[in-house]
Amino acid sequence: MRDNLARAKGMFPAEARGGVTMSDKKQPTALTNKQIVGMAVAVVVLIGLVLWGTNNTSAANAKVISDGNLPARSEYRAQAEDFDYTGAAAGEYDHGQMVRFRAKLGNVLEEPAAGAMNVVADVLSSDASGPSSVKEKKIVLVFTESDSVDEVAILTVRGRYIGSLSYRTAIGAEHVVPAIQVDYIDS
Repeated sequence: MRDNLARAKGMFPAEARGGVTMSDKKQPTALTNKQIVGMAVAVVVLIGLVLWGTNNTSAANAKVISDGNLPARSEYRAQAEDFDYTGAAAGEYDHGQMVRFRAKLGNVLEEPAAGAMNVVADVLSSDASGPSSVKEKKIVLVFTESDSVDEVAILTVRGRYIGSLSYRTAIGAEHVVPAIQVDYIDS
């Protein structure tokens, strides 16, 4: 009992109590120059990946329709099909086939592979029960003129199938997706 009382009052050294002395504790140290340089290199590499990833776009087999004949909106109402992502990804559409769909706009690609501006978008399902798969249905919208589009907007797109485009994500993954030349967009 006496030992317990003495320990409680701190009469024995810390080592005898099974504790740690102040000299045993490691004091926090500042970052070394090597660590600072390593972090700076990592940040530069990350920024480079982001810039490089959004700049690498290529036309896998997309050919912009440049005949100057823009279909009228009434033609879209009469002839355009609801966009079938699976059919487009498999290349089952004819070049120039008119389609309509809802899309959520994503990133504007830095260097367009076709047309004046390319925007990656997600095709929204018209099925009320939700998406048919977990995988997102990405496409590239090809604008023949530089339009002002609000990123992350949801729009109705009327356009023509022109093939597929390839782009790289910020982390370096390559995607080949259907490309639609945009003729009309509505909010």
